[in-house]
Amino acid sequence: MRTLKVAVMVAFLTVLASAASARQTILWLESVTHDCTFAPDDTIRLNIRLDSNNNAADDIGMGFYYYGVDFTFIRAERGNLIAGWPNFQATVGDGPSPGMKQLNIEASGPTAIPPGVSGYMATAVFVFNSCGPSLSEYHFQICWAQLWGDFDESVTDIDERCGNVDVYPKSTATGRLTVESLYHTCNALEADTVEVDVRVDQSTQPIDAAGVDVPYDIGPVEYVGFKRGDLTAAWPFFDVALLPGKIRVGGFTSAAIPAGTTGVFVTLRFVMHCCGSTAVTTLCTTSLVDDFVGMTAGCGSLHCTALATRPASWGYVKSLYR
Repeated sequence: MRTLKVAVMVAFLTVLASAASARQTILWLESVTHDCTFAPDDTIRLNIRLDSNNNAADDIGMGFYYYGVDFTFIRAERGNLIAGWPNFQATVGDGPSPGMKQLNIEASGPTAIPPGVSGYMATAVFVFNSCGPSLSEYHFQICWAQLWGDFDESVTDIDERCGNVDVYPKSTATGRLTVESLYHTCNALEADTVEVDVRVDQSTQPIDAAGVDVPYDIGPVEYVGFKRGDLTAAWPFFDVALLPGKIRVGGFTSAAIPAGTTGVFVTLRFVMHCCGSTAVTTLCTTSLVDDFVGMTAGCGSLHCTALATRPASWGYVKSLYR
């Protein structure tokens, strides 16, 4: 069974205007893209991430809704932040409306997560049941239903961020080449770098030579370097060049990446010069060459955001369509 892309849609910036303001805890569900091109029982992995928690946490509870008809829950896995916690369980119950389910994840341990730490809390693994000839597209926004324990909002200032599950039908495209989105948080030095992955998602042909441009306008963000992804770590030739108006990435190898592969082609590093403001920079893959020809190009965005007021609708399923 192949594990499908967890399109990583990223951490959120929280900056208060006052220099004396404290950092805010951000608990968010990473967005996921699922492609029905391959086996219909491939899994969807929904990552739960914590950023910049204000208070130490050693007892947590998290719950969110999903549609039981379309998704079958398989298991939950510990994230790196709670890998050593002995108590970890996931339970499924009925949600507030027919067909709706609520997944609850609870964990506790003797070693607390310290304040200011970021990382992964857990991963929920599902099978999507509705791939088939009648599927056009499926879009589902998944939001928090409940938090308790050390994540109780009455105790800790928690900013809960929703995620999206986007499912696409089997297509003639040879895979996707996408840029992840990132929400920057100015927790440390303003000149700290952020890393943005350019990902290959389920290529339907082997890849041994490939190139792509990422148009780039210097402004609130500044390109400062790169590192190879897991897919290109052993390629004998691989490089990135900053050209007028774009970042160009390319390379080749004698040992091709197998068809059906998902992973990181390159990680681009940026400095974001927008702390304390609201700014968005869009990055897209363009001018695909060699074995990238025929892939579906995708965009991501780099966000600097001021502290946002959570809308009253958060905590509820907001939309579903096919």
